Amino acid sequence: MSLAAIDAISSVRRGPGFLDITQSKGTQTPGASAPPPSAERVYPPPDPSRYPFLQSRFFKQVNATGLYNTVDTLSNGYTTRAYQSPNARAPALWVQDQFKAVFGSGNVRLLENPDFDQPNVIARIPGTNSNEVVILGAHLDSTAGNTSSAGRAPGADDDASGIAVVLQVAQILARNNYRGSRTIEFHAYAGEEGGLKGSQTVASKYAAAGAKVTAMLQMDMVAYQMQTKPVLTLLTDTDPSLIGWTFKLLAAYLGNDDIRNSTCGYACTDHWSWYDLGYPAVSIDEAGPNDPTLNPYYHSTGDTIDKLNFNKTCEFVKMGLAFLVEQAA
Repeated sequence: MSLAAIDAISSVRRGPGFLDITQSKGTQTPGASAPPPSAERVYPPPDPSRYPFLQSRFFKQVNATGLYNTVDTLSNGYTTRAYQSPNARAPALWVQDQFKAVFGSGNVRLLENPDFDQPNVIARIPGTNSNEVVILGAHLDSTAGNTSSAGRAPGADDDASGIAVVLQVAQILARNNYRGSRTIEFHAYAGEEGGLKGSQTVASKYAAAGAKVTAMLQMDMVAYQMQTKPVLTLLTDTDPSLIGWTFKLLAAYLGNDDIRNSTCGYACTDHWSWYDLGYPAVSIDEAGPNDPTLNPYYHSTGDTIDKLNFNKTCEFVKMGLAFLVEQAA
């Protein structure tokens, strides 16, 4: 399929709907069934009894108000976060400042993109005795159909909600002075709506440096929750070993929630940039692109904070905490 055809399809799909292959050095074709070599990795079963502090302390610190405040700033404090808009850099710098307030300047950096002025933001908790890395990510840009327009594109659910979850996970781990054996990184990607541009920049640089990323979790659109129970949907297009392990994690820690699975069938969000380069990566969201529970307002001026449920979104913070603690051990 031509790039023009992929681009046309993307306008009606969740996420960018395509991978901008001008930057990609990967080998995984969107929708391909063959997993990368990393899929053979064996993960120890999740075990809440090894980490009782997660449920006794960390989960109790999850806060819906904090999630709301982050989404409010990102969706209402900026007319748009579109990666090619005139003010594209400002929301990234705000996210950087939030991470600096958590970790200090030494463990927070910007990673610039070569062809647009919206950087990726990376924060880290250094591991105690390992050069391996576990990543929790979301994307900071927004769109209402035009990635270069200065017009209104609030992107409250897509994906200010994911950034809010990533930030709160970081805050809770830092507040409790948590360090794992593996290094933990928190990524806020630029230019996702243009074809996973920011995450491609990051993943490509990590691969070129020989970085050992053992697991990557993306959260993209998590707060449009209209069902009775919180809905957590695991996208199953990528790494089968990590997907299977993540289902077990959800059952172990969030078994009372509505746990679902879905497929994208294409490179629908930033975890694909990692999978495309052979790293194990998964995405968990409110719904898949063809699910009836998908937010009907995404990629429009109607993607606003008043339509979101932050009490239910708290379950994604718990999921992020459990994922990082179990994987970074």
